[in-house]
Amino acid sequence: MFLKGGNGLPGWAAVHNRVRTIDHVADRLKQLVPRARFGMAHGQMKARELEETMMRFLRKEVNVLVCTAIIESGLDIPSANTIIINNPDRFELVQIYQLRDRVGRAKEKAYAYLLIGKGSVLTKDAEKRLEALMDFTHPGAGLYLAMHDLKIRGGGNILGFSQSGHISAVGYELYRKLIEIPWPNSTARNGTRI
Repeated sequence: MFLKGGNGLPGWAAVHNRVRTIDHVADRLKQLVPRARFGMAHGQMKARELEETMMRFLRKEVNVLVCTAIIESGLDIPSANTIIINNPDRFELVQIYQLRDRVGRAKEKAYAYLLIGKGSVLTKDAEKRLEALMDFTHPGAGLYLAMHDLKIRGGGNILGFSQSGHISAVGYELYRKLIEIPWPNSTARNGTRI
């Protein structure tokens, strides 16, 4: 496996999306794999420290990156061939897909392990999300996963109170602008029909 020594080894990322307990997860992994070189990355780190950790990982000075879902936001990790996602039932389908896509960008075969705690009870929606991830593993599966996610969560209603997701997905300013657009058969705030 990748822990035979040397600096040219593929790395892996362990995603634990709770900053409060990420140190505990890192310590546990260090016990399991004492010869690995560890780094940690999460959104509460100072920007410079986070950048330096990522650069050390990219330079292969670190071969295990214990991190939050911060790597989901487009960080390419070509040297990583394995990702372990702790408690994937707490993520949306698209998030897990994005995380899974962070590894395997080189010639080497990639692996994604989804870990669910002992005694955890999955919701029906979480079961559906994980099943969809297992079903759609081929290149280009993103569209099928997005459609499956839409079926699971529903489309929501941008103009009403029935929402799926959070306002942060589009940002407050864009959301406010969308709400202020006059729509057919709508009424202005002063009661006049538009």
